[in-house]
Amino acid sequence: MSKIYNINNTIDEIIQGLLLDKSKQTQIKCFLETVSEYKLDKYIKFVKKNPHLVNELKVKMSGENDNWDVVVFLYRQNIKISASIYPFIYVFETALKTKVNHYMSEKQGENWISHNKGYLSSYKKTRNVISKLDDYKSDQEFIEKETTIGFWTALIQHKLFWCNKKQGICLNEIFINKKFADSELEKIECFADLESIRVLRNKIAHFEDILVNIIFDRKIPYYAVDLEKQKCTDILEFKYNILIVYSNILELLESLNCNEENIVIELKPYSEIFENLYNQTQEIFNKFRQEQLVEKFKKK
Repeated sequence: MSKIYNINNTIDEIIQGLLLDKSKQTQIKCFLETVSEYKLDKYIKFVKKNPHLVNELKVKMSGENDNWDVVVFLYRQNIKISASIYPFIYVFETALKTKVNHYMSEKQGENWISHNKGYLSSYKKTRNVISKLDDYKSDQEFIEKETTIGFWTALIQHKLFWCNKKQGICLNEIFINKKFADSELEKIECFADLESIRVLRNKIAHFEDILVNIIFDRKIPYYAVDLEKQKCTDILEFKYNILIVYSNILELLESLNCNEENIVIELKPYSEIFENLYNQTQEIFNKFRQEQLVEKFKKK
């Protein structure tokens, strides 16, 4: 039989682990009634492992603060940094979908999805989405209501669409301000940039931790696609730092010809918000990052 959840036991564990006064019980209970403790787990562990940094953080925070207040601060900082970059992801996802759809509609007509249904049904990364095509009255309705950034990045990576000169379809042409050569490396770099945006978008949409990637500047593997064999191969890693993904979005928006005359100008107010939040977060954790680098150097 699985363990029965008891919120009071969870509160007691948090109070003991964070060395809190029992008077915090009511405050913690109110918070946990709307936020799962699993969402707080990384922040709780971070606070427990880094007491000297937490003490400095308390000084920077206004008012009297304890370890629980720091956990809540980190949780809310994660919400703020996620919310500040999401407008860029939304605009990019919309622009990418529109550009690809217009390009393919001009080449093969508005029912180009149905025309390529066989290919897309056999491709692992698009198979599940394509299975829902018959639920819609038209391809365009399906495109608008069902497809996500995962579908469009997968489509661009497909050998039949990236550069198929026989059929006259080359999706690399939609990046009009950034001409991609036929070299495998440039293709992989383009795909990795798209993949980094997709990963970040999904993490934010599923309310996962973004803050940790600012603190640790982690790398994650990118399973690039062999365009000839359509097999995934672990070719390189890309830095999964939110600032790098932010730069990727701006660069790809420019390459899609989304310049100041159309939609990018709408993002200017958000740029200042995101950059201020990012710099604030970097400043808070700068000392911790330096200590991590020292420890890493000592182990070599």
